[in-house]
Amino acid sequence: MTEIYSTNIAIGGSGKTTITFNGGFYLADIMGKKVCFLDNDPTLALTNRMMKIISRTYGGNLKELLKAVEEHPDQYTVKAIFEGGNPTPIKITDNIDFIPGYAKLNDMAGEVTKKYNRKAMYLWVLKNREQLKKYDYILIDTHNDESIFTQNALLVADEIIAVAGVDEIVYDKIDNLVDQIEDFKSVELVPTDSGELISLVKANVRAVGNKFSKATKEKKNFIEEFEEKMKENPDLFIGYFEERKFFATTKLSGEPLTRLEKKKHGQSKSDKEFFKRTWEVYNKIYKLN
Repeated sequence: MTEIYSTNIAIGGSGKTTITFNGGFYLADIMGKKVCFLDNDPTLALTNRMMKIISRTYGGNLKELLKAVEEHPDQYTVKAIFEGGNPTPIKITDNIDFIPGYAKLNDMAGEVTKKYNRKAMYLWVLKNREQLKKYDYILIDTHNDESIFTQNALLVADEIIAVAGVDEIVYDKIDNLVDQIEDFKSVELVPTDSGELISLVKANVRAVGNKFSKATKEKKNFIEEFEEKMKENPDLFIGYFEERKFFATTKLSGEPLTRLEKKKHGQSKSDKEFFKRTWEVYNKIYKLN
């Protein structure tokens, strides 16, 4: 059964795109799962990374590839979903497809709010459920906001992953996201055949830390605080990723962790232990334990 994961938190710089990107490649490259990435962020951070993969794998100039997609947004991008259509996914590998983002998405906000409200993406999944069954996972990257497009991604999700960076306000943002989803659950109701009202919203929020290190006393204290929250509420706080050179490399190069692991600079004992811990966190996120 296809699982839909949306990654979101209303704070910039937490690493949502990096965690989503590497998570999808972990599922595909190591676990053998079929994955479809969907870029629901008009900044196109995920789109740029995926196009780098295409450029390296199949050849072609990165700017020209991005321009080709930009010139056909109704055919290839998330724009089609918010117009009631069905974009054609772009093949990245045998196990990975991708639906690019649309830079002018915010220009559609008024139309989408009026016509579909929070249900455009839900209707897309409903109309194409047979076609989407070929994927084990659909991973949706969102912008760090509460826009109508982000609301669509949250509504359709089976799981919502809040990526928490080292920031004193991040716990408030996690609480706000939890409250937002609970509000959606109480509002987005549909009747069953028996007349009972049930919520369209299935997802619960789970938080994963990112860029955690013990480089300073303040960062060590933050880890201790997060670990305490993991003990107190393990359903919400599920683990954290370490701040290491590999995450910086994957962000700059567009090369996923799964490929960096196989290179010479990923073969020291310390590096192997890092990758092992990283995959363990992804197993928790995708419930593969």
